[in-house]
Amino acid sequence: PSIPMFTYNPDGTVATANYSNFDALASPFINGIGTPNGAKLTSIALPGTPFGAGTDPAKRLNGFKNIIQHIKEKGWFDRLFDYSWDEPTVAEYTKVKERTDLIKAADPAIPRQITLRFTPELEGYVTRWTPQINDILAHTTQIARGVSYPDSAVYETRKMLGEQVWWYQACPTIGCFIEGKEYTQGWPNFIVEYPAMANRIF
Repeated sequence: PSIPMFTYNPDGTVATANYSNFDALASPFINGIGTPNGAKLTSIALPGTPFGAGTDPAKRLNGFKNIIQHIKEKGWFDRLFDYSWDEPTVAEYTKVKERTDLIKAADPAIPRQITLRFTPELEGYVTRWTPQINDILAHTTQIARGVSYPDSAVYETRKMLGEQVWWYQACPTIGCFIEGKEYTQGWPNFIVEYPAMANRIF
């Protein structure tokens, strides 16, 4: 009930746009009104597909453009981004490119984020690289074994080009569904049974 609601003309342009529910629900959190100590949402993600657009290319593009324009009018554009793909496999790179091209066509200034280490095949498509922490830093167990590790300076190059670099922790560094062994120890994380210092490192 909170997403922007659209109807479309035969040519795929937006006929009507209803943001009443979206604004009513989202505004207090985005503007910090009625939240503890004025806390505000720092990020606003574009939807996977605009309401009612389905797979129609024109409807999808125009729906996104309409959302972006509304967000700009509300003064929230600096927090808008697209979570373009989550941990894509090589086989999904074509779909990643299709998605990021669509968002670039809607507005090239919107960060296009994927949860993946820097990948030359996606250069020019992604503007917010988000590798897992173990794709940036080597673990002490790896260093002790003399394992070579990719030079993290590549991310300094990406930043100099105006791109962003975020990072996160996930199953490889905590041992999801298994009893964690030596490799899974010592990484920053938000797991409740780990020492609070692991949270603070973030």
